[in-house]
This record gives sequence, C-alpha cells and structure tokens, in this order.
Amino acid sequence: MAKKDVYERLCDYFSLQLGEVPDRNNLMTAFKQTVTEETVNFYFLLPLFGEIKESQLLKKAKRKGYSDIEISKHMTLLIKESFIERHRGEEEDSFSRVFGAFVAENQVRKKKGTALGKRYAKYWMDLAAVSTYKLPTKTPYARVLATEESIQPPKKGEKIIINETIQDTQQAVPYDFVTELLRKSSTIALAECYCRLSKEMAGEPCGHEKETCFLFNEAGRNLIEIGVAREISVEEALEIIRRSEAAGLVHNVNNAEGEINFLCNCCPCCCPILGAMKLGLKNVSQPSRFHAVIDWEVCINCLICVDYCYVNALTDVEGQLSFDVDLCIGCGLCASHCPENAINMVVRENFGKIYPTASTLDSQIQKEAIIGKLTSFMKK
Repeated sequence: MAKKDVYERLCDYFSLQLGEVPDRNNLMTAFKQTVTEETVNFYFLLPLFGEIKESQLLKKAKRKGYSDIEISKHMTLLIKESFIERHRGEEEDSFSRVFGAFVAENQVRKKKGTALGKRYAKYWMDLAAVSTYKLPTKTPYARVLATEESIQPPKKGEKIIINETIQDTQQAVPYDFVTELLRKSSTIALAECYCRLSKEMAGEPCGHEKETCFLFNEAGRNLIEIGVAREISVEEALEIIRRSEAAGLVHNVNNAEGEINFLCNCCPCCCPILGAMKLGLKNVSQPSRFHAVIDWEVCINCLICVDYCYVNALTDVEGQLSFDVDLCIGCGLCASHCPENAINMVVRENFGKIYPTASTLDSQIQKEAIIGKLTSFMKK
C-alpha cells in the first residue's frame, strides 16, 4: 500500500477536527505554500491531544533522526505559522497542536492581501458556509456574553434570583462580566476579525470595524509573538467593547470559566457562529446565562430591538413586537438599545455546561470530533 502524501495526511487531520470542506485542493495548495513536507512530518511528532513537554519532544525527534538544527528550524516555522503553540512552564515549556480552525484564522490574518491569504480566506469561508453546520462534535466551543450595559451594576449584599432582574452580576457570575474578564487578564492582545477579513478578501466587505478580536494571557502572547496581534491596555479594550456594543456586535468567548482565551465581537453578516445559532444549532456556541424579559407595559412597540436580534427571537409580526424566549441567545443588545428601558436581562433557569478551563474544553471537543468521524465512517 502506497504511503499517503504528508499534505493529504494534514488535510485528513483538519477534516477530522472540522469536517470536510468543498475545495480540498485549495487547502492542499495553501499548506504546500506555507510549510515544507519535512516540517509537516515533524508536526506529526506532536500528540493528537494535549501537550508534550519540550524534553519529551526533543527525545522523540532525536529518535527519529532529527538534528538540533533541524528541530529548531521546524519548530520555528510551525510556531511562526501558528500550527503549534508554546505553553510556558515554570520548569519546562510544552507544546501542542493548534486547533485547525485557529490555524485558518491566523493564516488569514498573516497572509492578508496576498494570493495565499485568499486561499486561506476561501478555506475559512468554506468552513463557515459548510463545515460549521456539520461539525462532528456536540460541545459548543463558544458562548455568548451579555452586553455590559444590559446587566445592572453590582450592589453589595444582593443575590441573583432566577427569572428576576439582575442586581449583583459581579458576585454571582464574575466570568460573565466583560469588564472583570478584561481586568483580570495579564495580557490583552487585539487582532483583526478573520471572518470580516475573509469576506473582504473575497470582495464582500461588511463595513464593520475589523480590529475587534481579543486574545488573552498565553493565547494573546502567542499571537503577539507571531505578529498577528498587538498588546493593548484595559482602557483601550473597554473602548473597543463599547464601540462594538454600540454597533450591535455580539460578544462570544470560548466556553470556559475563569481565564478565557478569546473574545470575539461578531456581526451577523460575516460570523458563522451567529449563522449557526440562528439555525438553532447547539454545538457551535451556546446562549449566555441570561435571557431577555420584556416589560410590555413600558414597551412602546418601536421595534428598534428587532434590528438588533439576529436569531429572530424578536420579530415584527404585522407591526407588533413578538418575542420567543426559547430563541433568545442572551446577547443583551435588545436591552442596551431599547430607548424606553423596557427590556431587562434575567438569569436562565437552565443553561449549558461551562468547562473549567480552556484546555479541558479543547480536549473534549477534539475527542468528540474523532469519535464523531469514526462513528460516521462505521455507518457507511
């Protein structure tokens, strides 16, 4: 049996994580123009899941016959091109493969304005248009955060009661409070939105501000190191958050508590996450821990909120406002843009699992992807 081409193998691995895309040849060509065949072979020394200590990776590479110079060359290229990432440790660093979608995102940023960038942009748009809706996974990798303005400021000594107006968000749900997440981060990195960049490179710009993607702590430092993000202050981050909310962009973070990796400000014209949520898919992003409640006695039926609801929870039915709470994703845009303050955000009675760390979330999703693909293969 002939040995499979390493680029074919790399495509297979990406497909295992994200599902097949319509134009495999485009992705193959992009890979060939980005990393060498020898570097791809080295890439597969890293484990399928999780991290590997630097000393273990070096031993493994030496057993395969790699010299110190070759190891350094391949590691440098893989980190630069965002195929692997370094995790700093107190005693020793470790390394892991970067999730396929994130590789595509960073390639779109790194190669913007080039022919190769357009290839990665096409791959990302193929993912957005096809694979996002056919993911072989069950766990949502993102979750929505409510806008800051839609959540009332905290007051000491008060508790949140289910289905009552929020009084003490900071105490009860600190990892859902945007300002808290920003202030507790050691590094805040800002990058361009890869969804809008991809659309722009395809000749379909949406007009929204592009530099709106946040990466935090180690994830942020890694992207700063490879040149696709810049470090910013809390104050600058908060100003971008305010502009994003005013523009009607939806906050999405990775579905983990505490130290999050990213915060995207998503538009309905480019974002596959919002597109999937509009279709009712549960495995891409999950709603925030809140949902809207309308005070019908205060509502003047201006229908402004309908313009900010991208999942059709709020609709115009023959000139009258209609609200389906089961469709609400809890973004808070309706509440923060209501001129009469007729919409409040309340805590849901039931909301999905939020993973304790980003690494446990990523590991769970990768395992589900492989199990899902194997299950599909066995059914054929």
